[in-house]
Amino acid sequence: MNKILFIENRQKTKLYEAISERLIHESEIHWLVQNHAFTPNLPRVNIISYPSKNQRKKSCKQASLEHIIESDRQQQFFGKKGAGYFFYYYEEIEKILNCVKPDIIFGEATAFHELITIELCKHKSILYLNPSTCRYPRGRFCFYKHDTLEPYMGSNEQYSQSKLQKTISQINRNEVVPDYMKIKQKGVVEKLKNHGLIFLGRLTGERYNTPGVFKKCILELKKKKLKKRWDAISCKTKIKEKSVLYPLQMQPEANIDVWGRQHRNQLETIKLIYAALPKDATLYVKPNPKLKYEVSDSMITYILKTPRVVAIPTYINMKDVVDDIGVVVTVTGTIALERIFSEKPVITLVKTLNNTASICKFAKDHGKLHELIYNALISKQYQTGPKGKYQFLNSVVKKSYVGKISDPYSDYTCLSAENINNLSNAFNAVINNVT
Repeated sequence: MNKILFIENRQKTKLYEAISERLIHESEIHWLVQNHAFTPNLPRVNIISYPSKNQRKKSCKQASLEHIIESDRQQQFFGKKGAGYFFYYYEEIEKILNCVKPDIIFGEATAFHELITIELCKHKSILYLNPSTCRYPRGRFCFYKHDTLEPYMGSNEQYSQSKLQKTISQINRNEVVPDYMKIKQKGVVEKLKNHGLIFLGRLTGERYNTPGVFKKCILELKKKKLKKRWDAISCKTKIKEKSVLYPLQMQPEANIDVWGRQHRNQLETIKLIYAALPKDATLYVKPNPKLKYEVSDSMITYILKTPRVVAIPTYINMKDVVDDIGVVVTVTGTIALERIFSEKPVITLVKTLNNTASICKFAKDHGKLHELIYNALISKQYQTGPKGKYQFLNSVVKKSYVGKISDPYSDYTCLSAENINNLSNAFNAVINNVT
């Protein structure tokens, strides 16, 4: 019988529970739990005890975890002191893997215990899959290998020409947005229950993925001040002809902190792009309207003192500026897909499936970035026809599956019978292929 291990991730665990109930007849299901407050009420649950003071100081010469520590939101954004607990969890997770000997592991690539599990899976040749939305088209997801954006397997489906045209038309007219962007209002009871579980976890010892309330309040106040300061220095003038746009990606988020790890310092990324500009081009920087903690005082100061770098206000909608932009540079942003579908040049700093589209270029280094920006703005080399975007969309469809990956707090419809049935079919497909 197949051995499957699911990794606890707060409310997402409920979705995994529902899927696991459809898999138990053919697979032996195990669980790895870091936050005790979200322990599933199921058999074969491996709960990692919270480390004692002495255990938090230990290190492990066999493990190199610096890349995980630098991606950890608690360390980088919430002021968590000491990193010894990473090595404690490394050893505890390794014990569980050695005991369970899973054929395949499903989990996110966000929290530190998931990233440690991924690191161990690489060493032990265990397949770790992160089921996550493929953004477009809506209602589909991919199984991404380990901590990358490399899809594993896929449905091999293909859209008809009419469906391709309709889907891309809806995206270009902003009639649809990715599932994770949909705003869902929460009731008071839902909010209290969710916050209560998170507080319970912290109260009973979970201090490693859960920031302190006081620290988070301070960060929220600072965020509001930075947003106000950003808008005060922003420019609402007409976009210049030779223009490059860098849309800031929200942080902390796995999209940039894990998948785009080497470019997670976004001020340094802005400096990299600026250094690659043709001498008469202008770099525009646009935050997400719902920015988190990616804007800093040093970033604002740099933009203020640097010629040909312009801040776009947070309250201006992306669709109101992006059509006038010559080329967009992004790390792993959704805007890459939107530029492909609108047949406009885009450059990514991380190589993904998006780069199979001829109009989406990958800049592997500074020299290549300069060349690609120059070619897009001066040589106009990246023009393409509709055939390319249709082929690209079908390549995404082929590598993805029908289903909505979310959690019941963010979107309760993810637990619908239809969605669980779709997800279970996809999970079974990859399980049967591996084992």
